[in-house]
Amino acid sequence: MWQLACQGNIAHVVLMPNVIVEKIDHFLDELVQKRATWFQEGKLQPTCIGSNVGEENCICAL
Repeated sequence: MWQLACQGNIAHVVLMPNVIVEKIDHFLDELVQKRATWFQEGKLQPTCIGSNVGEENCICAL
């Protein structure tokens, strides 16, 4: 299980100096797999964070 630093609709990954690339890859693999489950069949859509990060940096459909 992973813990993320959340603020509003954004979650930050905080890495310690001892975290190796393989650990980050494992986290990202799990995240991609879970997102595919959460947003399958188009029933749910990711929350737009354009107002937080700038619309040019948001990849949502809104």
